Amino acid sequence: MRFFAVFSFVILAIPAFCGELFDNFSSLASFSADFVQTNHYAGVDEFSRKGKVYINRPKIALWDYPDAPTEYYILEPNLISHYSEELEQLAKLKANTERSDDPSGIILGIFLDASSARERFMIEESANKIILTPKRDMGIENVILRFKGGEILSVFSEDSNGNTVLIEFSKVSTRPVPADRFKKEIPKGTSVYEQ
Repeated sequence: MRFFAVFSFVILAIPAFCGELFDNFSSLASFSADFVQTNHYAGVDEFSRKGKVYINRPKIALWDYPDAPTEYYILEPNLISHYSEELEQLAKLKANTERSDDPSGIILGIFLDASSARERFMIEESANKIILTPKRDMGIENVILRFKGGEILSVFSEDSNGNTVLIEFSKVSTRPVPADRFKKEIPKGTSVYEQ
C-alpha cells in the first residue's frame, strides 16, 4: 500500500485550479494516458513504475500498473478497489468523500469532482503551471501540475518529510474510454477483503 499513501498526495491536485487551465481540464469528461511514476523517499531510495490511467468523469477512474507485479486502483464515487498481484489480494475500501484528510476522499474528490479541491487549496496559475498549496495541514507541501498547449505533462508532489512523487504523462487522449476498459478479471486464488 506504499503507492496508495504517496499516490494520494499526487492525486490531490490534478484538476484543482481556478483559471483557463482548470476550466479546460476540469471540463473533460474523459481522459487517458500512459505514465511513468517516480517515487523518491528522502534519504532512502527511489523507484519508478510505468502504467496507464483511464478516467470517465464523474463515475470511474483506473490507475493500472500492468507490468509484473500487476497492480491497479479502480476509483468509484463510494469505493476504491486495490488489486495487488504481489499480495494476491483485492481490497475494496469504502471511500469517504467528505473528509479532505482521508486519502480515499482526496483522490475521489479530485478525479470525480474537480471543484472540491478549490475549498482545500490556495491556487496559483501561470501559462503552463498550476501550484496548489493546502490551506491547512494535509501532510503535503504542494502539488505542481505542468501543461503544454493545455495538455497535462506532469504532476509533482512533495510531502512534509521531503518525499516526492513525479508522474509524467504521454499519449494523452480526451476521447471517451470504453466501459469494458474498467473491468478487470480477478485471478483465481485472490483473497478479497471488504471494508
